[in-house]
Amino acid sequence: MASVGSGGGTLAARRWLLVLLVLLSLPPVFMTWNARDALLTDDALITLTYSRNLAAGRGFIFNAPPAVLGTTTPLWALLCAFWHFLLPHASLTRIAVLFAGFFWLSSLWLVWFFRRALSFPPWMVLASAAVMASMYWPKTLGMETHLFLFLLLLSTGLFFCGRFFWSGFASSLLFLTRGEGILLLGVQAVLLLLRSWREGKFDLARVSRLLLGFAVPFVAWAAYAYPTFGQILPNTLAAKMAQAESGLWPSFWQEFWNSWLPNWKGGWQAGSAWLNAWIVLALLGAGLAIRRKRPLAMLLAWLALYFSGYALLGVAAYDWYMHPIAWIAGLAVAEAVSALAGFLDKRWPSAPGSGWAGLALCLAFAVAVVGPALATARSRPAYPKGQVYLDMCRWFQRNASPRESIAFFEVGYLGFYTRNPIVDQVGLVTSGAVPNISRRDFSSIFWSQRPDYLVVYEGSGFQYHIVTDPRFGKEYRPVVTFHGLKRPLIVCRRRRA
Repeated sequence: MASVGSGGGTLAARRWLLVLLVLLSLPPVFMTWNARDALLTDDALITLTYSRNLAAGRGFIFNAPPAVLGTTTPLWALLCAFWHFLLPHASLTRIAVLFAGFFWLSSLWLVWFFRRALSFPPWMVLASAAVMASMYWPKTLGMETHLFLFLLLLSTGLFFCGRFFWSGFASSLLFLTRGEGILLLGVQAVLLLLRSWREGKFDLARVSRLLLGFAVPFVAWAAYAYPTFGQILPNTLAAKMAQAESGLWPSFWQEFWNSWLPNWKGGWQAGSAWLNAWIVLALLGAGLAIRRKRPLAMLLAWLALYFSGYALLGVAAYDWYMHPIAWIAGLAVAEAVSALAGFLDKRWPSAPGSGWAGLALCLAFAVAVVGPALATARSRPAYPKGQVYLDMCRWFQRNASPRESIAFFEVGYLGFYTRNPIVDQVGLVTSGAVPNISRRDFSSIFWSQRPDYLVVYEGSGFQYHIVTDPRFGKEYRPVVTFHGLKRPLIVCRRRRA
């Protein structure tokens, strides 16, 4: 292989690069295709319940009126609804998994497409693609996470191509995928203002195009959302802040510092959770990106705002909140690996077939990160609660009238696999529950609604005050018990007069 970055060597590197990118595309395809789509996470099924009802023409409802914005990700709900409308006989969960895999794979190729705009040399493209191919988080398949990361990279690439209108447009779609996407617009606007200051003149046109692009999807959504829900932002943020305040969920900061960071990339730890080569490489790559003023620094700035916002707001921790951190930190690791590969190429510039040292390092890195992801995909069990929840929903399909309401504190499976009205004890899809959650009051919404069924997870703090209330024993009786979790899951039915 000729020297990368010199004359004809660039063409040779590009040919090798495309072959390697095709090979790195295979693991995401394999892992997506083999995902068990019937057992997605409960949160994924909350959004897909909205998608199913949208596709059926029932509107933005969770099985029963009124309309409530109980999904964090309106855009993902709308996209899945659109494809389910076009393919009504296809499994909606399968559509969601394949769609997530499509954006996972597309992100990998966006790195190659925007390689010049992002100032990515060939080794950075290869190392970044390896990082993305290794990002197998089973809980995110069927969710909006991969769409979010795709739009984050798309907006960044368009920005550094000078396509400010379309960059703003993509940032707006990012915001509609998850609310924290709006932070990217702020980072981009500040960067344009800094450019203008350095150039000695204020260029209003670039900022205006960016804001106009953002406004197009945002105004369209606001025109629909405000009359429909009385709000533009999903109510999930308030619900998850209240969850953390209750003390029954760990906060984002607690989970990050006490669990996620010490256990991150265990295979890269050297005798201690804090002697982690991956973290060292991420810090080195981040420093290089900032020092060299790489476009990656803009993603690092967004990540700093994202992390600070979630930590300061004190939201309850969920696994997929860590995915953007892992993804951008992985790009910083790729920056460090690329720099080391470039150093090796310069160290032996006259060696036969110059460029092989850098290629060997990048290939070793790709094997080191993709290999464990493939092994995990083959061995990791399905969503642990999923099969028990699915069995419970099938019981309701056989034994409950579609008009009878069901209360529980995890409502995704119940909403998706039944057609029953759902009472959500933690307030994501049931209006009026959120103010009580921070006080650990999960019973007021239950007694105000008096649902036909309550699913009781034995010993749960969410339901203690309900099942110990004297009224409960008089009005409800257990009808079936499901085993398979740490404690039994008991379905109680309201006594008929």
